[in-house]
Amino acid sequence: MERNQNVLKSEEYKRNFFKKEVLRTLIMEGMTIDYAGDGVSELSLKITDKMLNTYSKVHGGILFTLSDYAAGSCAYEMGKAVVTLNANINFIKAVNTQEIIAKGKAVHSGKSTVVVNVETMDKKTGELLSTSSFTMFVIGDAQDFI
Repeated sequence: MERNQNVLKSEEYKRNFFKKEVLRTLIMEGMTIDYAGDGVSELSLKITDKMLNTYSKVHGGILFTLSDYAAGSCAYEMGKAVVTLNANINFIKAVNTQEIIAKGKAVHSGKSTVVVNVETMDKKTGELLSTSSFTMFVIGDAQDFI
């Protein structure tokens, strides 16, 4: 019985570590999840000077990272813990703006994968900045990682 309690404590420790330490490192400053549910998500990000490239435009890596969060949020709200298995992004327009949004929509939800399409836009003008598709690998139930 004592061994089982130690295992449970160990599992609880892992979950708490994940929740407190790992998730803390993933949050991008200025990012908010505006909505996530029903297989869709909408996130927004306030742009800082550190997020601009050499040409004073929002760096493509910022668009990709926000898109990845949008895809993960869709899957998580569907009850699935996921990691990115494959991703493809098309950059449409470079801008210097104050805030961007990412809208994700799950187009497939299976036992082992979730596929999410994401668009990023300039929040003020609505201009399309990128389109992407993410295949997420399901590693378990989202509740197991809370």
